[in-house]
Amino acid sequence: MFENEGVAALRSLRGQVLRIPDLRPIYAKWASGLNPHCDELRTFVDDNIDRYVKDEKTRIKTKAIDLGSGLRRIYATYIDHFVLARSYPSAGIEQLKTMALVSMGFFIFDDTIDKEIDPEAPDFASDFDAATKLRQESIRYIRYQFSQNHAASSLDGEPPPVPQEFASFEAVVPRVIAAPPGQVDLERLAGDIQEFIEMNALEQTYRLSGSLPSVEEYWIYRHGVGASMAYFTMHQYVNDISLPGDLAWCDEVRAMRIEASVQPLM
Repeated sequence: MFENEGVAALRSLRGQVLRIPDLRPIYAKWASGLNPHCDELRTFVDDNIDRYVKDEKTRIKTKAIDLGSGLRRIYATYIDHFVLARSYPSAGIEQLKTMALVSMGFFIFDDTIDKEIDPEAPDFASDFDAATKLRQESIRYIRYQFSQNHAASSLDGEPPPVPQEFASFEAVVPRVIAAPPGQVDLERLAGDIQEFIEMNALEQTYRLSGSLPSVEEYWIYRHGVGASMAYFTMHQYVNDISLPGDLAWCDEVRAMRIEASVQPLM
């Protein structure tokens, strides 16, 4: 019986022991603690899942995310109020709310295409063309929302339809636009989100083909689908600081973004 590379790789791992090294020294100097706004954030997250997630199955799945749900992507765990409160122990409540709304969009989009929410919904997981259409619509919406010139970024003068997956971004955009000057580079953030969406296509290509990417190919899309870059771009905002542009986006910081994207997965 034919066995593709992915299945063969999984079979070869059966019975093996995975040893995870002690990671505590790596994070020893990181700020730690529980943000005092944790309880308020919990109410906000639940209320906004009800507001922006109209499909019942998707809503139930989104609310079910917690620390006991197994290994999830970084943006999935960030919807959980406790994880957000631990990740940003000194952030203000408004910053925490914004990050929760961002994470909600990332999680729902990814699980929609991975078909982890509703097996009876259109099969984006196996229909690359349908998933491509959703990706194109999502990019058009994100670019429109973050654009300072809506007329130039719209089609026929009309705003693009709102993909259900990114409905929460209607609340994200006013929040980041209202941030103090220099805290959020809107064009860069829109580009990071677009990369997240586009790299989803590359990941899906490998998944549907059954072939395994090389290490180099894997990292090409991994930095994108992990949504790490978008979170890094929001770093000044979530910490309520404004750095000079030539410092915030110097070559060293760009290199640190890539390194930090790799570290949690190594």
